[in-house]
Formats: sequence, C-alpha cells, structure tokens
Amino acid sequence: DVERSRGLGDVYKRQIPHEVIACNLGGIIMVTYKISLAAINDVKDFVNMVMRYDFDVDLISGRYAVDAKSIMGIFSLDLSKPIELKAHTDEPGDFAKDIEKYIVK
Repeated sequence: DVERSRGLGDVYKRQIPHEVIACNLGGIIMVTYKISLAAINDVKDFVNMVMRYDFDVDLISGRYAVDAKSIMGIFSLDLSKPIELKAHTDEPGDFAKDIEKYIVK
C-alpha cells in the first residue's frame, strides 16, 4: 500500500526535513532546514546556488546570523557543526531540491 500524496507540498514535507514558521496573520513567512557545509567547495557551490533566488536566506549558528549569499559571512560561522538555514519564502519548491545535498537528515 502506497499512501497517496495530497499535493506537491506534502511530498516535500515527507522527503526533506524542514519546519514551516507561520506569522501571526496566518501567512507563511519562512522555512527552516539544518544543513552542513563541510568543505570549501561546498560553501562556494552553496553560495552560487543561493544567489539564483530572489528571497532572503539566512544561516544561523549559535547567536550569529549571516546572509547565506555572503561567502565571507558563511566562513565566519562554525562550520564544524550543522547550521540552521532560514529561507524567507512560503514556496521552497526548487530551492528545497537544490539544497537537498546539504540538508542534515
């Protein structure tokens, strides 16, 4: 028995671990993921990929938050542990697919 999907959003919720945060007005404002950027080339490729999207993306490590489109900002974080990513969008679609290889599962 295969459970039928209720839509594309349902597929992403099952395949890619993330959290959707809703604002007080009921609209979705961002999605969050835990990611790992273990190598220098991972950081370079990640920044190049994130730059293709118009919405803001932040990386949080401890009490520090940096713009995910800033290679210098990312290197200022502790990359030895997973980092929290916050994408300021309510439709992660292609973005979620693009970052899938960095997501800590």
